[in-house]
Amino acid sequence: MKNIHAQILGRLGGVKTSKAKARASRANGKKGGYRKTRKYLESL
Repeated sequence: MKNIHAQILGRLGGVKTSKAKARASRANGKKGGYRKTRKYLESL
């Protein structure tokens, strides 16, 4: 059986967005978002 408290704590940690992460995400969005790989583009 898994520890329910550890599951909740881990889930919260994965959702947390720091100020630095938010700033980096906005800067990346201004550059056009995440880079799409060649494999992804060929599948379209």
